[in-house]
Amino acid sequence: MVEDHYDYYQFMFRKFTLKSFEDLITFADKTLKQNREVIQGAINYLRLDHRVQKNKDAEKAAFEPLL
Repeated sequence: MVEDHYDYYQFMFRKFTLKSFEDLITFADKTLKQNREVIQGAINYLRLDHRVQKNKDAEKAAFEPLL
């Protein structure tokens, strides 16, 4: 995946000017940061991850005497 990103950025530098590339990156950053669905999805993901870790620790503690 990293190689794909590297290839894409190399392509961008060949096809576009640096200013247009900077505008593209700025647009993507602002769009993602202002999009409520993206932010809410990230918050929900973090909440879910926290719940999974808490349950994982509880399950591990319950099965530890058996091991």
